[in-house]
Amino acid sequence: MNNMNEEYTKEKEVTQDKPLLQLRNTTGTNQLHIQGWGCVGNRDYGFAQKFTVPTDITDSLDNFQAAHVYQSLASDAKIYYREVLSVQKYIDGYQIQIFLDDKNANLNKTWCLDMNIPQCSNFISWLEDNQLITDCGEETRFVGGKQ
Repeated sequence: MNNMNEEYTKEKEVTQDKPLLQLRNTTGTNQLHIQGWGCVGNRDYGFAQKFTVPTDITDSLDNFQAAHVYQSLASDAKIYYREVLSVQKYIDGYQIQIFLDDKNANLNKTWCLDMNIPQCSNFISWLEDNQLITDCGEETRFVGGKQ
């Protein structure tokens, strides 16, 4: 695990031995910004990854109302949601699911996005090291348009 002090973990509302993911509430562009708390990766606190996505997804994120907004792991800004995304491993790839209760989403009010393996290989390794991937066994990933 990283070596952040007690003051940092209290301020950021994280627990030293409990990895997590958080999603920035808006970036002003068509990018998702994910921060991961856990073992040191490409950041002292864990990992940060950006993804370019369709504007439908960032629009949905802009309109989402979370019960609580958390601080960035890198600054004092309260601009992140937790418990709105997960990563699944399927026999044919990895996907991010973003739970925004959006009737326009492509999978039952959830946005489901494929992860580009070469581009995301370091992030996937970090997620696996921190046990932040749900293994879906022999299932294949979701493929489809809007429902």
